[in-house]
Amino acid sequence: MNLSEWMDQEVAWRGRPEFLPDRGPAAGRVAGATGNEDRANLLLGGLFWQSYLASKAVERNVPSDLLRYVVEAEPMIVFHGSGLFTLLLEAPGLEKVVTVPASPTAGELEEGYFRYRSGWYFPESLSRRVSSIETSRNRELVHSQYQLSIEALWEVQGAQQPFVLTFADLPAENTSGLGGGPLEVRDPGGQFGPSTAGCWVQDTQGRTGVTAAAHAVPGVGGTVEVEGVPGTVRAHDPGFTDSAFVELALPGPSPNVSRGPLKKAPRQHGTCHFVGCRSQRQNAVVFAFNYELPAVDLDLQQRVVTDRVTARGDSGAGLLDDDGYLLGFAHKRSASSANPSWSSWIWALAVFEKHQLALCE
Repeated sequence: MNLSEWMDQEVAWRGRPEFLPDRGPAAGRVAGATGNEDRANLLLGGLFWQSYLASKAVERNVPSDLLRYVVEAEPMIVFHGSGLFTLLLEAPGLEKVVTVPASPTAGELEEGYFRYRSGWYFPESLSRRVSSIETSRNRELVHSQYQLSIEALWEVQGAQQPFVLTFADLPAENTSGLGGGPLEVRDPGGQFGPSTAGCWVQDTQGRTGVTAAAHAVPGVGGTVEVEGVPGTVRAHDPGFTDSAFVELALPGPSPNVSRGPLKKAPRQHGTCHFVGCRSQRQNAVVFAFNYELPAVDLDLQQRVVTDRVTARGDSGAGLLDDDGYLLGFAHKRSASSANPSWSSWIWALAVFEKHQLALCE
């Protein structure tokens, strides 16, 4: 079963979720500002989780033996049922799935929202990084700029639907390996299995080439071949973005078919497609993504999750939505016998920002 179906089974809530833009006047104004009620519903759900994870309610709600996963995992919002937003935290080694209801007070959410906007991503005792100093001046600034969001949070907090954290071990495997298809990336040395080029790009020095999966190519200075054309790895991030930039000795053999990286949050249950060296063209459906999207955070591995559609040899392939925007690049997939089944994609905008790339026209 896919990730959405699996989450339905784990949360098992039979009611009909309340549509968040209908919660009150502030939530309604958020919908008016976005011009799209479905996108506003998603925005408000994400706003809840961003504020909750930075609030003291986390330590009050989550059992102490699970708190380390809150800090170590990269939280994903999973869309399921007829409008639920459940937070999934990967917990390697956890023997069984654990669900924890999130029950913050309105005051805790407001405090969490302020902390999140000030750069604190968790309660102080759990925080792993800080981007600014918490001061009364910052508080006044946040309240003046984001009063509408704070009022909307108060309304969302009372919604008739469960907000649940789900902790689960999700065995995964990379999608590099066997290959054979268009825009194939090969390591002449044979250390790395074939993979798939993502899109044609250029860097700030004017060099042109393609994006690739870092786990499928050598480090900086290494050589590869893209459809037989020699290339040199100029940028390589094996960490959070698992991405690389490969400069090619010759112009690209085909134009880009995308409109560049998406700068909005993906649509929940949005349809998309990719072309991989092993799988060729395949359709996919978005079931989850990192809780901070569309904002880029290079200290997190920001991912989009779809049904399991990738195979070995597809690593690095670009995932396009129906409007032609790049959502992400093929990264991992669930193990063959795992339940739920899924494929994950590194958020494309994070890759472009990490390596300072621009789409080739």
